[in-house]
Amino acid sequence: MSIKASQPAYGKCRYGCNGHRYDQLKGNWGAWGAWGAWEVCSATCGKGVTTRRRTCSPVGAKCHGDKTNSTDFPRDGSWGDWSDWSTCSSSCGGGSRTRSRKCNEPNSCGQPCHEKSNETTTCNVQACPRAPVVPSITTNPRTSRFSAGVNVTLTCRSQDLGFPPATLTWDTARQETRTTRVNDQRIQLQLLNLSVEDDEVSVKCWASNMVSRKEKSVVLRVDPFPKTPTLTCPADVIMEGSRINCTCNTSNVGEPQGGLLLFYNDRLEDTGQYGQQVIFLSRDISREDNNARVSYPPEMPSLLVDNQTTVNYTTNVNNSVDFTCTVSPGNVQSLELLKVTRNGSQIVQGRSTSSLSFRIEEARCADSGIYYCRAGNTLGQTNSTSVHLNLLCSPEWASDTLATTTELKVTEGLEGQTTFEVMASPVPTIDGFISHQEDSNSSAQEKPVRSDLFTGKCEQKTPDLHLATCTVYVTQATPTDTGLYSVHVSNSMGAMNVTFELRVIGMH
Repeated sequence: MSIKASQPAYGKCRYGCNGHRYDQLKGNWGAWGAWGAWEVCSATCGKGVTTRRRTCSPVGAKCHGDKTNSTDFPRDGSWGDWSDWSTCSSSCGGGSRTRSRKCNEPNSCGQPCHEKSNETTTCNVQACPRAPVVPSITTNPRTSRFSAGVNVTLTCRSQDLGFPPATLTWDTARQETRTTRVNDQRIQLQLLNLSVEDDEVSVKCWASNMVSRKEKSVVLRVDPFPKTPTLTCPADVIMEGSRINCTCNTSNVGEPQGGLLLFYNDRLEDTGQYGQQVIFLSRDISREDNNARVSYPPEMPSLLVDNQTTVNYTTNVNNSVDFTCTVSPGNVQSLELLKVTRNGSQIVQGRSTSSLSFRIEEARCADSGIYYCRAGNTLGQTNSTSVHLNLLCSPEWASDTLATTTELKVTEGLEGQTTFEVMASPVPTIDGFISHQEDSNSSAQEKPVRSDLFTGKCEQKTPDLHLATCTVYVTQATPTDTGLYSVHVSNSMGAMNVTFELRVIGMH
């Protein structure tokens, strides 16, 4: 009979069926295990051979096929898929994340994987949320107090809006406002026609984003205008020759404090006391037109000398000197340039306007002095800061002083003095004395004077800055000192000699 491999028979047959072995007891084939790892390639480069092996089990059984497998082709490594990105190291402001991949191993004859097994990239580069800084507020006009009726512009600025960028907004209960957005970092608010009701009104500027809200506030201070005054008299029609009392009053004289002016037949009748809210008029009347008005003294004028603001100005004689007086226009009725003299202030130039100019073409020594501007109206006068003008000149006799010999009369052993006046700037000094004695031939000779006989000094004669009063003192004089002397007077611009006669009366 014939035996087929697919149908093994029990018995003593050991091999058959194309070389496969039957297990006559169990009736099944042996089985190959998994292939082992490839052995070391026979060549370190180029083409080589590598082998792998497997085992038939159970032990002693026979399996179909080869237990070894060889190949002469190298197998290079190849990259697997990238892993997912790791979590970013920062939620904002720029962080990093990584991912990796594995190399599928080559056989011993193949090449390893090239390039990197991991890589890094930036992530969450958006800016982190940040609170804005406190904004600032400026005003135009730049003043801490405003007059009623003016328009004021407030500007809110932010140096750092934070992230996301904050929005600037105004917050005020004040009506009649106009908002203008200049740019993202600056907005403006116009307050039209301020009134006393706006005094102490708060205005806020907000800088707000998702992180925080910062504010800056200012409190408006508004000075009131004077309230309209009222004038009351006992009757509209009275008998001629009667005496009546009229009262002018107002509830508020404004800030800065003003005052009432009462006019009788368009003439200023009585101003009362400055800042007073009620004044009276008592008069015999035949007919009158009553008007009550509120006004202020002029603002303080300014004085420029050669376009300079100074309190001391020095120049040379024969130069030109320009004076300019200015004052804010409005309630000015007169504007004058004055010079202070020993006899009081003298008007140099006057004009009813807000500005005047005056020039000294060729200044003389006598033009030195103290100058100031004065602005006036019916309520009062206001003076500017005074300027001391000094014209440099050498000592000389004052125009109203005669160049005559002065007599110094003194009793022997006693003290005496004499004075004289000169024009000079700067103030001169006395730096020497000379004796003029006649010899037997009646000719005058100059001789030195002993040091303990005379002393002297010169002093400026304010307010006449061009004048100096010089004093000569004599001590320890004897009758033999009687005679003619001269004193040397000098400054940085020049010198002069002043002659005087000394008469010493002897003691008997």
